[in-house]
Amino acid sequence: MKPIYFLGDIHEEFEILKQQIISFDIKDCYIIQVGDFGIGFKDLENNKQILGHLNKFLRIRNIDMFAIRGNHDDPKFFNGDYYLSNLKLLKDYSQLNINDINFLFIGGAISIDRVPRSKRNEINKSLDNPVRCYWKDEVFNFDEDKLNSIEGVDVLVCHNAPDFAIPNNNFGFSDLVHNFAENDSNLISDLIEERKLISKSFDILSEKNNIKHYIYGHFHRSYNMKIVDTNFRVLNCHEFWELKSL
Repeated sequence: MKPIYFLGDIHEEFEILKQQIISFDIKDCYIIQVGDFGIGFKDLENNKQILGHLNKFLRIRNIDMFAIRGNHDDPKFFNGDYYLSNLKLLKDYSQLNINDINFLFIGGAISIDRVPRSKRNEINKSLDNPVRCYWKDEVFNFDEDKLNSIEGVDVLVCHNAPDFAIPNNNFGFSDLVHNFAENDSNLISDLIEERKLISKSFDILSEKNNIKHYIYGHFHRSYNMKIVDTNFRVLNCHEFWELKSL
């Protein structure tokens, strides 16, 4: 069986990713990227070209890569239309069986810099520039009906995390978040509510599933913690982590 690696946020740095893969001689494997893949910040044809070049690179090295959407991704690329031979951008609530392990994927998160990025969209629009850098539907996709219908999940892959996982915002937010909140009065309350919603999602899934690993990115840090029977692993930017066992 091919090994399974998880990969943290890469934020459109596809050339750095290729260099990492070559440097570490990564090949003949699966790579699961946990969001903030960085697709959508150029015009449509350039984005398609980027995906095509990366797919060719992965095919040569016999790597199958799966990516979910983060808050730095255009959601329209994660609607099921971008399934290339070796690179697949997954829809929310996609389920895959890899090496007899059942995976569930749910993307999305709130951007703390949503106000300046939204203003940049307005400027681009006024200049007839089709490029966008913020999407209102970036948020975590809570679908209670789907959550209640899912069984048999071993590994849950999301971009964001429950409020009880690292970082625990019950102890406050960073200065960076507060800086953005000065011009975004609902930011902190929205961040709190989103993570509560993710916690609710995890609780619903836990009723019918024995989730051994919860893998996520978004927070630009590396940390591992076990809560009850689930290992919560947050990946830093460009961090690789191998899933060796359940």
